[in-house]
Amino acid sequence: MPSGDGRLKGRTAIVTGASRGIGREIALLIAREGAMLVLVARSQEPLRELAREIRAIGAPEPLVFAADVKNAREIDELLDKTLD
Repeated sequence: MPSGDGRLKGRTAIVTGASRGIGREIALLIAREGAMLVLVARSQEPLRELAREIRAIGAPEPLVFAADVKNAREIDELLDKTLD
């Protein structure tokens, strides 16, 4: 079970730059509050590692998406998959 109070349960958050640094820490914080996460960065392997860590704390399974936020086509695809 996430260690937060679950105040984001039932919500979805897209976290860009989630593979490291501030983005990674924000993703972990949001996961602890129970939100469904969409993890976005250019490199997929660090996102997969973060997804494993998020599952280990009992948070919902995150969607992992490798994309460059400067690429409109990739962002459209990200949004389509998130809404699905």
